[in-house]
Amino acid sequence: MARRIPDRVPLMCQMSIGHMLLQTGFSPLIFWNSAEVYAEGLLAQRKAYRFDGILISLHGHSPDWEEKVSRIVKEGAAEVVDWKDGARTVFPPDDLPLHYPAKPRQPLSLFEFNPESVPKEVSFIPVSQGLEFHFDPEHLYDIVDIIVKKEGLEYSIHGELTSPFDYFLNLLGFREALIGLIEEQAKAK
Repeated sequence: MARRIPDRVPLMCQMSIGHMLLQTGFSPLIFWNSAEVYAEGLLAQRKAYRFDGILISLHGHSPDWEEKVSRIVKEGAAEVVDWKDGARTVFPPDDLPLHYPAKPRQPLSLFEFNPESVPKEVSFIPVSQGLEFHFDPEHLYDIVDIIVKKEGLEYSIHGELTSPFDYFLNLLGFREALIGLIEEQAKAK
């Protein structure tokens, strides 16, 4: 930040959730929802691969996430949560969760979409194929504080922002978004 040649350049990597779960053996449900356990996973991967940087890709974990759970069951190796709002999430031991909302979203085309409806602030991170990581605005950076407290003086700590294109894909779905890029270029932009 002093605009000088750095003494070193940190090496880090965004590990896939599946890889971190396989390496740590953590409960996928707890790993995904607990800032403390997710931080332990990031720290374990930093140590295992001897990185000198840590990249935090999920933030805003709700400390009271368990209060939103209706029931938890095992289906094979997966942990399945029925949420009080009627949604259901399958947490496999080696991949991203599969989320089934209580009310599936109706398909939306870019042609029908009103850009004025885009909110000024976002409330989630679009993870992949409709999976949204909703964050708690009162705890946006707790994970950063946890990691800095444990490793912050020794290692380089980084976060990431999700691109507007990721939100675009999440809003319309891959098929409609990509068609929209061709057929409605100005609106897509």
